[in-house]
Amino acid sequence: MLIKDLLDESIKENDVNLQALIMFLVFEKKVLSMNDGTHELDLYFLPKHNERMGNELTKFKEKMNMGNSASCYRVYTHEEETVYVKSIDNNQAMLFVKSMGLNPVTSCYVSESELMLYNGKHQTIKEIIKSMPVPCYIGSNQTEQQYKWRN
Repeated sequence: MLIKDLLDESIKENDVNLQALIMFLVFEKKVLSMNDGTHELDLYFLPKHNERMGNELTKFKEKMNMGNSASCYRVYTHEEETVYVKSIDNNQAMLFVKSMGLNPVTSCYVSESELMLYNGKHQTIKEIIKSMPVPCYIGSNQTEQQYKWRN
């Protein structure tokens, strides 16, 4: 897989940290190109670079105004229930659902423009989550999972 493909995937998944890492290395430091293989990123994930890269990426995200904004995530569970939560990333969404006593299987980003029936009214995800705390339970659907996700 190429770095440009990984960047596209990180945008789809709303992974701001991975987007920042790629943009920092490709556009800011110019040590990699979008046509390099993703294995070229392995060096930057070595434990000996964690602290320095963390500091560099924090500064870069501030410079580029790439804050960790919360989004909606759809989490599929072993209980065959689909749970929607507002969280910073997939990991937080999975942990939050686990804290609810459910067994999460996988999760995915939900676009802010997606419509959802919420409190009897069709609204965009953006409208629904704008004033909710992070992390936060939005709702669930007990029949959706059988049609949208299967191993």
